[in-house]
Amino acid sequence: MEEILTHLDAALTGDEPLSEAYASIDAALQARVAEWDADETAREARQQEEWWELGTAVVLIIALGFMYVKAPEILNWLLKILWPEPAENSGATGKPTGEAPCPPSDEQTPIRPVRRMRRPPQSPAPESPSSPSNPVSANPFL
Repeated sequence: MEEILTHLDAALTGDEPLSEAYASIDAALQARVAEWDADETAREARQQEEWWELGTAVVLIIALGFMYVKAPEILNWLLKILWPEPAENSGATGKPTGEAPCPPSDEQTPIRPVRRMRRPPQSPAPESPSSPSNPVSANPFL
């Protein structure tokens, strides 16, 4: 500010021509604006860096919370992937497979006898009274 006021005083008192005073004031103002722009750019860069640090901390906290809650399930999943169970032990887990378990081959399952059901005797179907017993005699056109 003092630099600008010095040039203004010189222009007003006549010690310096008016065009030179304006040019020197413009140069001082442009230098100050350039400094302000540089300061603002540095401040925005610092603020952006702080936001990234905050975002990273939040994501890390969420990830650790998720790991704390889901750790047993994740460990079981990893164990199943890295060390799968042999095929002969897979039935012992108690998980339904959709198929009935096969009985051991050395034990015979008892065969249940087949029970037959009898139907009651059926009577012949009764003839309808409208149907004639002799179709030829019932038809007068024959």
